[in-house]
This record gives sequence, C-alpha cells and structure tokens, in this order.
Amino acid sequence: MSTSSGASAPLWLKVFIALGVLVAIYLMAAPFMFRELEKKEEQRFSGCKAGQRVDCEPSLFWERNGWSLSR
Repeated sequence: MSTSSGASAPLWLKVFIALGVLVAIYLMAAPFMFRELEKKEEQRFSGCKAGQRVDCEPSLFWERNGWSLSR
C-alpha cells in the first residue's frame, strides 16, 4: 500500500472551491456596492426634486424607497 504525497485534488473540486470563493467575495462586497449605488441614487433624486437635473427617470431604488417626484 503506497500513498502518493504529491497527489492533487481533482479538477472539479478545484473549480467548485474557486466558485465558492468568488461567491463568498461577492456576498461580502455586495452590501458596500449597493450602499454606494443607493447614495448616488439619493443624490440624483434630490437633484431632480430641486429641478437641477434632467435625468429624472425613476429607478428601482426610488420605487423601493417610495420616492416620487409627483408629490
């Protein structure tokens, strides 16, 4: 019974681990990315409300937060 100490993991296992690492990184970074996007959308909404912007098409963030220009 001889064992090979230099045996490497199968390719499917390496791919599965790599995908898991990428998903974990995305899940940790997503809240920060969405926070930045929401901050930009809030600034855009404020500018539209004040009449300083022309790109005032409502976004999903506006709808989710109940923001409307018609008030």
